[in-house]
Amino acid sequence: MENILDSRNLEDRINELEAMREGLEEDDSLDEFDREELEDLIRARDEIGLEIWESGVILIHEGYFPDYTKQTAVETGAIHSAYDWPYNHIDWEEAAGELVQDYSQVTIYGDTYYWRG
Repeated sequence: MENILDSRNLEDRINELEAMREGLEEDDSLDEFDREELEDLIRARDEIGLEIWESGVILIHEGYFPDYTKQTAVETGAIHSAYDWPYNHIDWEEAAGELVQDYSQVTIYGDTYYWRG
């Protein structure tokens, strides 16, 4: 499980798996793991939409979302991590719960990822 995925990297993986499939003889096929991975990635791409997927969308794992929320708060200047207060006293799980309302979700590799489109 990766905390952050980039759809452009996942598209590269789709292309790699499709090339592998095309290079096989008729009697051969992708092994079950590769076939399931390809189907999973194509399904996620279809859910998000090809145009968004190909232009690049960042996917944040649900377990990492509170840390992502902290990072976003610092990067946007909403809060400064150099100060103990209030940074160390924020309920980041609750803050993440508010932020995630602006995101959609998709399942990849059996895990939930959030993306903003």
